Amino acid sequence: MKKPFLLFALVISHAALAISPPATDAYTQPQIFSNWLLNRCAGKISSDKAFTDDAFKSASVWLEASHLPVDAFSEGDRLIDDYLKMDLTGSSAGNFGMLKCTLLSQSQDAETVYRKYSASHEAE
Repeated sequence: MKKPFLLFALVISHAALAISPPATDAYTQPQIFSNWLLNRCAGKISSDKAFTDDAFKSASVWLEASHLPVDAFSEGDRLIDDYLKMDLTGSSAGNFGMLKCTLLSQSQDAETVYRKYSASHEAE
Protein backbone atom coordinates (compact mmCIF):
# COMPACT_ATOMS: atom_id res chain seq x y z
CA MET A 1 0.00 0.00 0.00
CA LYS A 2 2.88 2.37 0.69
CA LYS A 3 4.45 1.96 -2.79
CA PRO A 4 1.42 3.20 -4.77
CA PHE A 5 1.08 6.16 -2.41
CA LEU A 6 4.78 6.98 -2.73
CA LEU A 7 4.59 6.78 -6.52
CA PHE A 8 1.49 8.98 -6.52
CA ALA A 9 3.23 11.52 -4.24
CA LEU A 10 6.27 11.64 -6.54
CA VAL A 11 4.12 12.18 -9.63
CA ILE A 12 2.09 14.91 -7.93
CA SER A 13 5.19 16.70 -6.57
CA HIS A 14 6.82 16.63 -10.01
CA ALA A 15 3.66 18.04 -11.59
CA ALA A 16 3.60 20.85 -9.05
CA LEU A 17 7.12 21.86 -10.08
CA ALA A 18 6.18 22.09 -13.77
CA ILE A 19 4.77 25.61 -13.61
CA SER A 20 3.90 27.31 -16.87
CA PRO A 21 4.23 31.08 -16.70
CA PRO A 22 1.34 33.11 -18.08
CA ALA A 23 1.93 34.96 -21.32
CA THR A 24 2.60 38.67 -21.01
CA ASP A 25 -0.63 39.40 -22.88
CA ALA A 26 -2.53 37.75 -20.02
CA TYR A 27 -1.83 40.90 -18.00
CA THR A 28 -3.77 44.13 -18.23
CA GLN A 29 -2.04 47.14 -19.75
CA PRO A 30 -1.77 48.90 -16.34
CA GLN A 31 -0.16 45.74 -14.88
CA ILE A 32 2.28 45.61 -17.80
CA PHE A 33 3.37 49.21 -17.15
CA SER A 34 3.67 48.53 -13.43
CA ASN A 35 5.79 45.44 -14.09
CA TRP A 36 7.99 47.43 -16.48
CA LEU A 37 8.55 50.06 -13.79
CA LEU A 38 9.44 47.42 -11.21
CA ASN A 39 11.85 45.55 -13.49
CA ARG A 40 13.52 48.70 -14.84
CA CYS A 41 13.86 50.17 -11.36
CA ALA A 42 15.36 46.93 -10.00
CA GLY A 43 17.96 47.04 -12.74
CA LYS A 44 18.94 50.55 -11.75
CA ILE A 45 19.55 49.68 -8.09
CA SER A 46 21.68 46.59 -8.55
CA SER A 47 25.46 46.63 -8.71
CA ASP A 48 25.46 43.04 -9.98
CA LYS A 49 25.88 43.08 -13.77
CA ALA A 50 24.09 39.76 -14.35
CA PHE A 51 21.09 40.90 -12.29
CA THR A 52 21.00 44.31 -13.95
CA ASP A 53 21.12 42.73 -17.41
CA ASP A 54 18.32 40.34 -16.46
CA ALA A 55 16.18 43.11 -14.99
CA PHE A 56 16.59 45.32 -18.06
CA LYS A 57 15.86 42.41 -20.42
CA SER A 58 12.78 41.58 -18.37
CA ALA A 59 11.68 45.23 -18.58
CA SER A 60 12.09 44.99 -22.36
CA VAL A 61 9.65 42.09 -22.47
CA TRP A 62 7.04 44.24 -20.68
CA LEU A 63 7.80 47.18 -22.98
CA GLU A 64 7.15 45.00 -26.04
CA ALA A 65 3.81 43.85 -24.57
CA SER A 66 2.68 47.40 -23.86
CA HIS A 67 0.46 49.52 -26.06
CA LEU A 68 1.74 52.77 -24.56
CA PRO A 69 3.81 55.22 -26.62
CA VAL A 70 7.54 55.48 -25.94
CA ASP A 71 7.02 58.81 -24.15
CA ALA A 72 5.30 56.95 -21.31
CA PHE A 73 8.47 54.97 -20.70
CA SER A 74 10.67 58.05 -20.88
CA GLU A 75 8.51 59.68 -18.22
CA GLY A 76 8.45 56.42 -16.28
CA ASP A 77 12.25 56.36 -16.33
CA ARG A 78 12.36 59.88 -14.85
CA LEU A 79 9.86 58.77 -12.21
CA ILE A 80 12.12 55.84 -11.32
CA ASP A 81 15.06 58.21 -10.85
CA ASP A 82 12.94 60.45 -8.60
CA TYR A 83 11.76 57.54 -6.46
CA LEU A 84 15.30 56.22 -6.09
CA LYS A 85 16.32 59.60 -4.62
CA MET A 86 13.68 59.39 -1.87
CA ASP A 87 14.87 59.11 1.71
CA LEU A 88 13.30 56.12 3.43
CA THR A 89 14.05 54.80 6.87
CA GLY A 90 13.24 51.56 8.56
CA SER A 91 14.01 49.61 11.70
CA SER A 92 17.35 48.64 10.15
CA ALA A 93 19.75 50.82 8.19
CA GLY A 94 19.72 50.57 4.42
CA ASN A 95 19.01 52.27 1.14
CA PHE A 96 15.71 50.40 0.64
CA GLY A 97 16.10 50.44 -3.13
CA MET A 98 13.80 47.49 -3.75
CA LEU A 99 11.18 48.99 -1.45
CA LYS A 100 11.36 52.22 -3.45
CA CYS A 101 10.88 50.23 -6.65
CA THR A 102 7.90 48.37 -5.21
CA LEU A 103 6.33 51.56 -3.87
CA LEU A 104 6.77 53.19 -7.27
CA SER A 105 5.27 50.32 -9.25
CA GLN A 106 2.12 50.48 -7.12
CA SER A 107 1.98 54.26 -6.75
CA GLN A 108 -0.52 56.90 -7.72
CA ASP A 109 2.35 58.54 -9.65
CA ALA A 110 2.71 55.43 -11.83
CA GLU A 111 -1.04 55.30 -12.37
CA THR A 112 -1.07 58.98 -13.36
CA VAL A 113 1.64 58.43 -15.98
CA TYR A 114 -0.18 55.36 -17.27
CA ARG A 115 -3.51 57.21 -17.56
CA LYS A 116 -1.89 60.23 -19.23
CA TYR A 117 -0.38 58.16 -22.01
CA SER A 118 -3.07 55.53 -22.36
CA ALA A 119 -5.66 58.28 -22.89
CA SER A 120 -3.52 60.11 -25.47
CA HIS A 121 -2.68 56.85 -27.21
CA GLU A 122 -6.34 55.85 -27.47
CA ALA A 123 -7.22 59.26 -28.93
CA GLU A 124 -4.90 58.74 -31.92
